[in-house]
Amino acid sequence: MSEDDDIRRKLSQDAYSVSLDALGVKRADGAQLPSNSPCEDRYNRAQPVPLWEGEETWVGVTIFDGHYGWQTADHLEKELLSWVQAKLNKLQPASRTDASIQDAIEAAFTELDDSIINNYVAYARSKDMTLEQKVPYMEVAMAGSCALLVLYNPNTKTLYTACTGDSRAVLGYQAYDGTWLPVALSEDQTCANDAEAARLREEHPNEEGVLKDGRVLGLAVSRAFGNFRWKSRREEQEEFGRRFLHCGPVGGRERTPTPPYLIARPVVTVARLRDEGPAVLVVASDGIWDQFENYEVVDLVVRWLEAQPESSLAAMRMTLTRTPDTVWWKKTPPPPAEAHCPPGFDFLERWNNFDIRFREERGVVEDLDNVAVHILRNACGGNHQELLRARLAYRPPFSRDVRDDLTVQVLFF
Repeated sequence: MSEDDDIRRKLSQDAYSVSLDALGVKRADGAQLPSNSPCEDRYNRAQPVPLWEGEETWVGVTIFDGHYGWQTADHLEKELLSWVQAKLNKLQPASRTDASIQDAIEAAFTELDDSIINNYVAYARSKDMTLEQKVPYMEVAMAGSCALLVLYNPNTKTLYTACTGDSRAVLGYQAYDGTWLPVALSEDQTCANDAEAARLREEHPNEEGVLKDGRVLGLAVSRAFGNFRWKSRREEQEEFGRRFLHCGPVGGRERTPTPPYLIARPVVTVARLRDEGPAVLVVASDGIWDQFENYEVVDLVVRWLEAQPESSLAAMRMTLTRTPDTVWWKKTPPPPAEAHCPPGFDFLERWNNFDIRFREERGVVEDLDNVAVHILRNACGGNHQELLRARLAYRPPFSRDVRDDLTVQVLFF
């Protein structure tokens, strides 16, 4: 196997592509590149979501970015869509407004997280269960996960986006001048988000140690599923720590009298697609967004589309207006890959002074069969062959030093 074939194999090992044209989604591509072992990201592929006894069918897609383990994300992959579906199915025809749909999604998220935490507390103290039976509930509650859900109603061309954590959904649509514009459908929930920091200060007044170094008692995100230690009283943390021999209370010596310090309640937004013109939706875990600006990912999708043969666009039923020559990848064509690897270049020596984020001059279009794989390639180095091969050469646990778990899905409308 050649080096190029090996790179393609690694990037496309979990890739998929599916058409949901009958539901208004011309095509959906997805791919995942693990860094942790096992990978802490999980996702539900774009799929039909029947509602109201088959009266309508929407499209659902999810991303779950786990931390402190994979177990919470794995649980959400199996459960969240069905919990949301069940909540929506309770809505009567007259009450199926945007507001009520948002409320139903929010309730599903919150109640599912409550079940994770409450089941752990109840089963941990049960006299009728063995320790072996209790451990799986402990793992799901003690680990944590962000969650991103997008539901698409093809009848009204409406996108409902629910975000808990820092995975992100970005919509791209073509403006009248032929350029493409990115629109973030979700906002990262971290302490870098001023609104989230203000919310935490208001909910936990006079607790200066809660927010420190841009983190919530040491955690990077301000909303998440699981993470029992951020949602329970110190006495419970100590009790269950003794029962299960896991780490002690969160916060060290900091006072933590007003839990929960994390919530799973999502922010749910509503957006409607335009009646004319193409659109793309990118949903991805934060490992992708650590490497790109929103507009860069949308532009990479557009570059991939414009590189497609006419037969492929026809199969996707995509009608494109070509972007003007003023867009960055046409205005300044990237130099050949060799220009980034001059003789004597010592990649390892320069690692700490080397910008490993995506740069325009490293953009490349090679994976024409799957746009998600195309995004992964550019996230890992693009046309900089040494950077790309080096980042893919690292294996767990060392790979976590050079890249996060990477999960991305792209929907075409």
